[in-house]
Amino acid sequence: MLVGLSGAGRIEIGTFLEMAAGNAPSPRTVDEAEAFLVAEAATAPLREGRRVQPAELR
Repeated sequence: MLVGLSGAGRIEIGTFLEMAAGNAPSPRTVDEAEAFLVAEAATAPLREGRRVQPAELR
């Protein structure tokens, strides 16, 4: 099922699949998820050389 993956990638995908199937809790906290969203919102403005707008954070 996880052909081509090894090491950390195999573990990450396996953990995600277990969580998605409802067999395991999410390994991420709410704070980690929010930090990820902020980082994602900042990606385009960084690339475009502009400031992040508050509306982009949610």
